[in-house]
Amino acid sequence: MPGEPTGERSERQRSRYLGLLEQAFQAWSNLPAETKGKFNPEWLINNYPNVYNWANKHGGINVLVVLASPELQAVFERQTREITSEQIALTKLEQAFQAWSQLPEEIRGKFNPEWLKANNYNLQNWATKHGGFSALVALASPELQAVFERQTREITSEQIALTKLEQAFQAWQALPEATRGKFNSSWLKNNDYYDVYNWAYTHGRIEALVAKASSELQAAFEMLEKKIKSEQIALTKLEQAFQAWQALPEATRGKFNRSWLKNN
Repeated sequence: MPGEPTGERSERQRSRYLGLLEQAFQAWSNLPAETKGKFNPEWLINNYPNVYNWANKHGGINVLVVLASPELQAVFERQTREITSEQIALTKLEQAFQAWSQLPEEIRGKFNPEWLKANNYNLQNWATKHGGFSALVALASPELQAVFERQTREITSEQIALTKLEQAFQAWQALPEATRGKFNSSWLKNNDYYDVYNWAYTHGRIEALVAKASSELQAAFEMLEKKIKSEQIALTKLEQAFQAWQALPEATRGKFNRSWLKNN
């Protein structure tokens, strides 16, 4: 609507496509069980591409699924359950590639770990435990390898690493404060920014890269790393106290415990 605030327009669009997703689920539910297949991203692409395309441009299909009815969520989640073997993982990766290939080129984005995660292909956990995505991609078709490797190439410069670190910080900021956790090395490793951490580790450690980032990023990262620094100082003082206690006569020094630390 002309003059409608951007936020209200976005909410109206989200509600519209959420309604279409529910319609898609009802249509799928009414199909014969032996022929309807799974209710998942591939089914939507083939039967309700407008819903999938909108979701793909606004954060991935999960953006809508998490707002849908419990019945829809249960079916969708049940059919994207944990992967239990390399063959299942490889099959899902190839299916994801086929789904991505069918999307309009101008909106589909890059075929990489971020796209897989945003579109409910829960391959991240399995890949992390089995040598990383590169090990799985190496078993895939040449077409998939060419696209995936080209679009997830290794970080080759400090500027690329710094840009990705800032992108990671923005992604972290956009998450709910109550659940996003701390913005630190562990968060980078667990949220598809392992390449940033790995590059930093081999080029002076993450602190050296953070020191060149924006002041907002530095403040968030350093604030959350202060606890570690404080623990290191405390540990050093505890070791010094232990050495002092050891130097005292055994007959009079007493036990090395909280009371001794408090009194000395």
